[in-house]
Amino acid sequence: MKRAIFTGIVLALCALSAREARPQGAMARGEVVDEQGKPLAGVKVELQYTGKEAKTFTRTTNQKGAYIQVGLPSGPYTIRYSKEGYVPAIYKTTITAGGLTEIPTATLKAAKAVAGPEAQGLPPAENVGKKIEETYARAMEATGAGRLDESEALFKEVLAAAPDLAVAHYNLGYLYTKKQDWAAAEAEFRRVIELQPERSDTYAALAAVYDASGRRAEGVKLLSDTSSRFERDAAFQYTLGIACLNAGESAIAEAALLRARDLDPSRVETHYYLGTIAIGAGRIPEATGYLETYVSLSGQNPQNLATAQKLLETLKKKPGKR
Repeated sequence: MKRAIFTGIVLALCALSAREARPQGAMARGEVVDEQGKPLAGVKVELQYTGKEAKTFTRTTNQKGAYIQVGLPSGPYTIRYSKEGYVPAIYKTTITAGGLTEIPTATLKAAKAVAGPEAQGLPPAENVGKKIEETYARAMEATGAGRLDESEALFKEVLAAAPDLAVAHYNLGYLYTKKQDWAAAEAEFRRVIELQPERSDTYAALAAVYDASGRRAEGVKLLSDTSSRFERDAAFQYTLGIACLNAGESAIAEAALLRARDLDPSRVETHYYLGTIAIGAGRIPEATGYLETYVSLSGQNPQNLATAQKLLETLKKKPGKR
């Protein structure tokens, strides 16, 4: 009977499309640290949607300096970070539908350590001139509104004045992914890695470019080769896990997802994917535990939640009811 249940579950998993196997819906998460790189708890995070029918979503960082928000409309955002005793920071980005958007780690400086105005619409470490800041903001606004050619021209204008501004290269790379210009996107993300080699989200973005352009193996290798550098980065380990899972490397995927879970148990989808890996390996009691944990949490991907509930129903079905 166990073999029959296992076979039925595997068939159910095989029936999932590639789209169903990935998180859906607009979600965003990020982290806030101090100048020493230590997590900052109690930071007020305001995610202000600046598209049509503007609205603001407010979160507070947990003890690990992390926050997550689900149910977001996709589009342009201004994210404001504030905590008593620290200089507020502002970051502008675009949150996309169809998965989890990782917001680059924000660094807050102690108020007494700041000699002049900083973080004027750009990440705190990149205090640039007012004109460049305004052009950057216009580029981000154009990106969010889908005016990609205008946005590209504006980002290039910013980079002509500040060629080493990593955040501009990053967002230009993102723009090129929207235009499906994979070679240009790769070049921009590689430039960010040169300027900020410790920025983990750029490796994930570059791996996504490889995947989209039919070079999945290169993306998995990039993440695997970089994994030791980001062993304590839950977001990176989660990305590595999903990339390896999509490439059929279940053992590597499971190890990475376990690290992501241990580093950040609040990342709910980790439990779902660990459950599906356990099912594929025939470890039914373990799979049941993962999926029960998953459905007991909040903020799940609705599609994955529905699948998990159906899988649990099959796992728990008694022989007499078959």
